[in-house]
Amino acid sequence: MQRRCLIPIFALALCLATGPAFAKVQVSGRTDTSFRAAMEPVHAYIMDEDYPEAYRELSELKNLYPGEPELFYLLAYLRARMYPDNQYSHVDTRPPFDQAYVDYLVRVNELDPDFDPYYLDDLDDGFYFFNAATKLSSYLGVRAYYEIVDGDFEAARSIFRQARSGGGFPLWMLEYNANILNSCEENAIVFTNGDADTIPGWYLQCVGDSLITEFIHPARDVWRSTSEQSALQKVRKHREELENGIRTDVAILNLSLLNTEWYLEHVRDDLGVRFSSEIDQLWDYEVPELLEVSAGPAHPKLSFSVSYEETPAWRPGESDYRVSDKAVIQIIQDNFGRRPIYFAVTCESMIGFEDFCRAEGMVNRLTHNQAETEEQVDIDRLIQNLDQVYQYRTLKDPKTLRIENTRRLMMNYGAGYAKAASYFAIMKDFDRAWAYASKARDFIDEELRMIDFYVRYYAGQAKWSELDDYIERCVYPHQDGPGIYLRYVMQYLDAYDPIIALRYYERALRHYPDEYLVAQFAVYFAEDYGMEAPVANILESLREVLDYDVEEFILYLRGWE
Repeated sequence: MQRRCLIPIFALALCLATGPAFAKVQVSGRTDTSFRAAMEPVHAYIMDEDYPEAYRELSELKNLYPGEPELFYLLAYLRARMYPDNQYSHVDTRPPFDQAYVDYLVRVNELDPDFDPYYLDDLDDGFYFFNAATKLSSYLGVRAYYEIVDGDFEAARSIFRQARSGGGFPLWMLEYNANILNSCEENAIVFTNGDADTIPGWYLQCVGDSLITEFIHPARDVWRSTSEQSALQKVRKHREELENGIRTDVAILNLSLLNTEWYLEHVRDDLGVRFSSEIDQLWDYEVPELLEVSAGPAHPKLSFSVSYEETPAWRPGESDYRVSDKAVIQIIQDNFGRRPIYFAVTCESMIGFEDFCRAEGMVNRLTHNQAETEEQVDIDRLIQNLDQVYQYRTLKDPKTLRIENTRRLMMNYGAGYAKAASYFAIMKDFDRAWAYASKARDFIDEELRMIDFYVRYYAGQAKWSELDDYIERCVYPHQDGPGIYLRYVMQYLDAYDPIIALRYYERALRHYPDEYLVAQFAVYFAEDYGMEAPVANILESLREVLDYDVEEFILYLRGWE
């Protein structure tokens, strides 16, 4: 029996479903019935994509309801929809400035800095309803960065401060990004994903904040050649211009912007990132089947290789590699072993380097070691960051966690504590494991997100009834239950104790009688651990329970043609 290529169903297994769209927008709980009634036709226009009519209607209503933040937020939203060329869109051209868009966002912050527009999501599937502070930070932050690229640092600082005075760059946002930067070793490169983990970092480097503390880990496992020293010398003037900021030694590389030529030139020329090929050649660059990465001839033991497929495995819906993918590959080839390299935990993928990254908190450090069954964790650095380096003062304010998008970001802190808890569970230091799990729960609102910890914690103490109860409560009810069960329960139990794993495969087969994939994984397990006969017996005993034919599996496991 030939192994079949499995559909990558696990990538989104823990992104909990939000359910189908409502036919009518769910309101925020405000009790002004006249305002709610007035907004119904506006919502209808928006859902019909009649943005000019919605904008006209709101423009008339703003004098009647001058104290409603939703009204001004939707005016900003409609300007973004009607004038998309005014919005930053990861392209080479710089968009014109929309003062009205900024004014509306500032008005929202004046009326209610804690206004959360998340309840408006059902109006428009293609728009991110982040709060006004986040939107304003992104819009003006990008404008400021254009000035940095042009070398006008005073203009950049002025725009950043304008955003801050209008309610942008709230302290929780700066604190969150400072914790990313302070995770990094000296002169590091850190790849970031989007606006929330990039633009506040630019602010901190350019302007700084009196309440934010800088921390620098000394660099390890790097050796600077003459050319590397020269590259860092090139950026000295750039760093001197950022004298008021923190962690100006770190090169923040945004994955989306790495698709643009102007940004790639800025990364090479102003941030001191080595780039051996011509930038315009990236568009025609062929990603190799086997990528060789080396720290240089003086350190051959630090070399490693990464395999790539014809299409990017981390984006199943795309047939081609993006320019940003190719840029990351080139940057890692040219800078590994010369500067510490990280991926922020917010990155949707690590461009094929996942197995070579080591968890250290808000960042994952690129190493030459490849993970085996367990994720790599630098437990000493992780604990140091979580307990000594990171600043959490804004989390003591209950208002911080009222915003849905903010809560989602803060769960990354919980993920760090959960990784520490899982590590100590594997090491059988169960008291310490439970202590870090308790800290994780302060940030993580669903136990399913801590499944790695719970499986290791209960299995390590042979608390099988507690594990069964956890699976019953958290895994079985989930719409992606079969994938979660196989990926997070069975992957660990297979190696932990194949006899125990056999029992849990039988339970999975009984609970998911229509999931062919469960039987397929059971057969793979049987091959890997010499359990062909027991698995065949289980499948034989469940013939009448399963909704599909398992004859092929049984014959294969018994060695019959």
